[in-house]
Amino acid sequence: MPIAWKPRRSWVGLLRSIRHGSLAARDLQNHPALSKYFPQPCRSFVCLPLRDGQDQEGALLLGRSAPMSQITGRLVKSMAPVLADQAARTLHSAQLLRRLAEKSRALERASEELVEAERLSTVGKLAAAVAHQIRNPLSVIAAHVDLALGRLLEGDPVA
Repeated sequence: MPIAWKPRRSWVGLLRSIRHGSLAARDLQNHPALSKYFPQPCRSFVCLPLRDGQDQEGALLLGRSAPMSQITGRLVKSMAPVLADQAARTLHSAQLLRRLAEKSRALERASEELVEAERLSTVGKLAAAVAHQIRNPLSVIAAHVDLALGRLLEGDPVA
């Protein structure tokens, strides 16, 4: 059964073994996260490093309970690099899609905030215009009231 994984802290020793070519079937059977995926006993396996350029991004492990024949071995050797390359590209594409989705959500939130800010700005401008339109006639009324009060206090009759 094939499994692919991205390295995590608990996988460091296993990845180190893969890099140095010293990975053995017992490592797969005894690893707490991998043992359930490999047949007991695991007589043959293939470990394909998944690389993004020079960086190892993970590994693809294939295990069998039967020994690998020479024909199967040659087939795996010829097809393994293609399979590993495609798996690495797929993982890389998935990461890019996830980042794109995150950026898209952030852009959508920023757009919503911008629309809200524009709406509030428009409401503020409208409120200012209404206040100005109300203040103009009130200013005239207040001026006439002041003038009338001034005349009344001077004893001048208001006509």
